[in-house]
Amino acid sequence: MSGRSVSPLIRAALMVRNLERSIAFYQAVIGLEQRYYEGDLGGTTAAELMGVPSNASIRAVILKVPGPDYGMLGLFEMPADTPAVTPRQGGLALGEAVMVFYTEDLDRAVEAALALGGTLATPRQILNCRKEIAIRDPDGVAVNLIERPISDAWKERAPGDPIRWPPK
Repeated sequence: MSGRSVSPLIRAALMVRNLERSIAFYQAVIGLEQRYYEGDLGGTTAAELMGVPSNASIRAVILKVPGPDYGMLGLFEMPADTPAVTPRQGGLALGEAVMVFYTEDLDRAVEAALALGGTLATPRQILNCRKEIAIRDPDGVAVNLIERPISDAWKERAPGDPIRWPPK
């Protein structure tokens, strides 16, 4: 079979305790300002997909940056009695997903994250002349921030070209 059989990552979906707190966090820290979708998924097949009672309220917002509809972040407010995953303290755990974003001002992003209930998952590092850190959002989700021009996210690399750090 030739060609692509799967699309680029459309969105990550996070199950959260407090939708407003999570929206504020991802808008301030990551800059996901646009709302692609907003609504209540309670009473739909989404409840079954998420393993919650069909009569549960599941408020949802999908955030994105301007441009194509991929790389979005879905935030789904789960019922209060939904069990939470316990993140590992002082680092990351085997099997844990980590979202990675570029930021042009790492210090500002970390300050905003801490002010909005985030925590440090790892100490700040300088890797190949770039500052980088892993933080956790208010629900414990790992987010890796790399200080780099945001425009680098759209740079293309030819297949087979070695990855160079720092990129040229």
